[in-house]
Amino acid sequence: IDLLELGVNTILVDADTVLLRNPLPFFRRWPDADVLASTDHLVNSTAEHGLEQLHVAHSHWNVGLFYLKAATAKPFAHAWRDLLIRKPHWW
Repeated sequence: IDLLELGVNTILVDADTVLLRNPLPFFRRWPDADVLASTDHLVNSTAEHGLEQLHVAHSHWNVGLFYLKAATAKPFAHAWRDLLIRKPHWW
């Protein structure tokens, strides 16, 4: 959240995640997205390897790779943090 407050678009990557390609071109395909996250859904639900269709994927986020746009994702980040503080067993 501190980076978002400073106006920095933020990419979170788990310590056990290996990036085989630069993710920035993928993120740039959706300039209007505030938040992009990886999932454990192992089958692509789109024909062109785009964003998953939520009604098909039914997968939980796996924040092995997580992108937050500074200009617009701050309310989401604050709400998510507050939820995890209130419900620590969720993570």
